[in-house]
Amino acid sequence: MRKHTILTAFAAALALAACTMPPYNEQLSLAQVTMSKLGAPVSEIGPIYANLDPSVQQNKFYFLPERDDPVYGGGFLAAEASYGLRVWYLYGASSYSPLGTSRSFSIQNANDKTNNYLLQPIKSASAFHLSLLTYNHADYLLNELKIITIVDPYSTIPDPFTTMLSALLAGAPLLRTSSVCVGSGMYAMNDTGYDLQYLLCLSLPTLGFFEVEAQTSATTGVASLNVISTAGDFSLPALPAELRNAFYGHFLGGQSYLSYWTGSAYRSFSWNSSLVPIGLTELTGITGRIDAVLTNGQLLSFDEGICTVYDGAGKKLNDFPLGALRFCYEQWDPVDSRFELYFSLAYWLWGREERSDQLYVKVYSIPTTSLAGLK
Repeated sequence: MRKHTILTAFAAALALAACTMPPYNEQLSLAQVTMSKLGAPVSEIGPIYANLDPSVQQNKFYFLPERDDPVYGGGFLAAEASYGLRVWYLYGASSYSPLGTSRSFSIQNANDKTNNYLLQPIKSASAFHLSLLTYNHADYLLNELKIITIVDPYSTIPDPFTTMLSALLAGAPLLRTSSVCVGSGMYAMNDTGYDLQYLLCLSLPTLGFFEVEAQTSATTGVASLNVISTAGDFSLPALPAELRNAFYGHFLGGQSYLSYWTGSAYRSFSWNSSLVPIGLTELTGITGRIDAVLTNGQLLSFDEGICTVYDGAGKKLNDFPLGALRFCYEQWDPVDSRFELYFSLAYWLWGREERSDQLYVKVYSIPTTSLAGLK
């Protein structure tokens, strides 16, 4: 054996002894299957010397790259803990990347079947921002849309959403200014400086549903609101009036989607907002919750480490393992002039001592049109 080969093997053994993966992680193994098909990561960040308490490391970590530059930019590291949601800003790719200032929110998802908040990066011309929409939570009786800056996560843009919504609905007799957000989804735009965030709201005390399109803004939180349909447009005998928590998404062509947990199973519906009155079509082929509406009209559902792809009518197209991979968002790529889907993986390498624990992040992307290749 040559001398340099012996030294290389010895160095590798030392590295393995000093910093190791956990014994076996099924979710990480499932992620490896899909990562092999995604190819090389478009961005890698780490090692990140987080110096967090071991109990904190057991929380569910995930990473959301900023939308303006998901490859070379930074992003947000989020941890879902028993006490709520904690968010850090994470600087871009480097051999050493410290965690930025963190922000904690006393809000959490009660279980895997419901969502009490939506956390999404939004586009920005001057800085990178994160949108936090909260709904159906004791501390947030009305829906709030907060824009968090990466420079100072405690300096949030004043929430104009409720005020704008009240002004917008003031002249609508079928609606009330006291409204709660039932569900929401983000829709990617091609080569624009903003995103569209769609909201399904429930007016009180009339319990009528209405749809709102919000144009996000990094400087004002929300640049404009547009009511897509009102309570008078809906014919919703299949929806419970007490519905408070669901996924809602809207396809720019006019189709809307809703999934909610009944207590024993998911029910999913679609309708076309351009039709009056709006009638519901139940998508009985979808067994999980709709979690994303893509620009090609396809739907994604994430359940127990598996991503299932459906067409707009609820017909299953294919599925693939996600495991510990996190679907981040769909984003327009101006270089290749196409929509891309971004996934991320946040994982720990544990050392012999607590302070030597390191966190790594990998970001992957695939053209939306190539999604079928992951099956």
